[in-house]
Amino acid sequence: MKIVIAPDSFKESMSAIDASLQIQAAINDYDNTILTQCIPLADGGEGTLETLMSTLSGRMEEYQVTGVQFEKRQVPIGIVGDCAIIECAKVCGLELLDENQKILL
Repeated sequence: MKIVIAPDSFKESMSAIDASLQIQAAINDYDNTILTQCIPLADGGEGTLETLMSTLSGRMEEYQVTGVQFEKRQVPIGIVGDCAIIECAKVCGLELLDENQKILL
């Protein structure tokens, strides 16, 4: 039997890569003869950059941007060949706000 493990991230708690590895470990604990393949997914929000960089073998560079509260912050940008990948959640996502700030939205 072969199982393809393809989760998205678990919002603000676990990346798609971590989720796929945890699921894989649980399957292997249950029956280590089952073949598994991890293919983490992303929907364009939180975790997308990490997932794409692991799949496309890109590199990460840090850039200064203006964040959701108009503060300067360093964020990772993915580079694959001559293409830059920016995860908007790293710049203006909900993960950057504390719980009190989210209530105001």
